Amino acid sequence: MALNVNMWRYSVRWGLRHQPCPGDEELGSQDVPAGEQCPAPLRALWRPGSGYAICLDFFQGEIKRWPPERKGAVRQKRLEKYLQKHAPLFFQELLERELNGNADYYQGRTHLRRRL
Repeated sequence: MALNVNMWRYSVRWGLRHQPCPGDEELGSQDVPAGEQCPAPLRALWRPGSGYAICLDFFQGEIKRWPPERKGAVRQKRLEKYLQKHAPLFFQELLERELNGNADYYQGRTHLRRRL
């Protein structure tokens, strides 16, 4: 399903993150053309002090993901820059240790890495 980036979504959602929601998380939502005000039926659902809020979401275009090779190259470059700045005397040793210990991360195959 392609998103229409010229649309906005108004909704009435629970707004108090620190308190449990007493009912539905979302009371209602409606998509409108960009720039329009909140529709009257949604405004009627909202009551001051109820804990619910009128929220506005903007549709984004399709999310473009980097291929694993690109992610890995960027991660390795950032590691090299960090090590050059913080431990230039031990740069080569620490770089080899980190690349060998977290090979999957620095090849872009996972999003988790162990700490140095």
